[in-house]
Amino acid sequence: MTMQRLARDSTGILMDLRSFSSTNKGCLYELKVLLDTIDLRRIVFVIDATTDRRFLEQSFQQLWAVAAESSPNLRVLLPSITLCTSSIHGRAAQHLLIGRLSTESTLF
Repeated sequence: MTMQRLARDSTGILMDLRSFSSTNKGCLYELKVLLDTIDLRRIVFVIDATTDRRFLEQSFQQLWAVAAESSPNLRVLLPSITLCTSSIHGRAAQHLLIGRLSTESTLF
C-alpha cells in the first residue's frame, strides 16, 4: 500500500532495474502495480549491462497482457517503456543519472 500511495502521489518515478533477471523476480509485483496505476510517461527505468533485457521485455509483455482494465496505459495509443542505461555505479552513477533522466530509449 505504501508503494502504491507513493507512486500515485509522485510527479515522476525512477525504478532501478539494474541486475534485474529471472533470479530476482521480486520486482514483478512493483512493475505490475506501476503498469496498472501509473501513466508510463511518468516512469523511467534504469538498466545496465547486468539487466537481462530479454527477461525484462518478456516481463513487460506478460504484465501488459494481464493489465488491469483501469490502467491508464490502456488508453494510450502507442505506449512505450522509458529506459535509461547506466554504465557507472555508485555516487557518480547517481549524479549522471539525475542529469540524464531525459535520455530515453524505447523497449517496445
